[in-house]
Amino acid sequence: MMKNNWDLSYKNGYNHNLYPNEELIRFLNTFIKKQVDIGQFKNIYNNTTNPPPPPTSNISTLNIRALDFGCGIGRQTLFLSEFDIESHGIDISKQAIDKAKKLSEQLNIKAIFEIYDGKNIKFRDNFFDFSISLGVLNCIPIANLPNILREIKRVTKKYCFFTLIGDISHKIKYNIDNKNFNPIEFYFNDENIFEIFNEFQIININKNTKESLINRDIYTTYSITLQKN
Repeated sequence: MMKNNWDLSYKNGYNHNLYPNEELIRFLNTFIKKQVDIGQFKNIYNNTTNPPPPPTSNISTLNIRALDFGCGIGRQTLFLSEFDIESHGIDISKQAIDKAKKLSEQLNIKAIFEIYDGKNIKFRDNFFDFSISLGVLNCIPIANLPNILREIKRVTKKYCFFTLIGDISHKIKYNIDNKNFNPIEFYFNDENIFEIFNEFQIININKNTKESLINRDIYTTYSITLQKN
């Protein structure tokens, strides 16, 4: 049922984020690559276990791989590709993956997009140098989250970067076929965030709280950088 709701939400135009995430830019510039000029990057992440293949190889010459878990229409995945990273996006919604592939063609940026079954990430251990997931983990039932995090950790060699939705004063709802769909299963807070990610080394957590001076609505988000133990 949840998968059907996501397909309908993407079909109806929800979650069409077409801009790079600001916190993701900071993560990349701190831990992976820093953009120093147009099309020029200073490498920060030192990948000594996955050197680039020789120029005659059919394999991609990009020596950093990244996973975008719950990629949606793929804008953040494609942004990783703009950093000269071999980028893979997975999502449970076929509608989202179809739109991601179309966006890739429109922007003429290469990335690999695949439908995810909601349980197992079909890549070998340590396939990706780092993984990201932006605003997705809140949408996973809390009982299923430990297995999802173990799967992300399994396929990731070093870093994970997540953005998370914290306690807010109004609930996020989408209108689908005249019915309200609330995609959020739970909200992160200052306490449970440490419990949920206790199998990782937590490098940094940033908390951002915004309050409207008009209606006093409060919106809290976290960005967390983790390292595989």
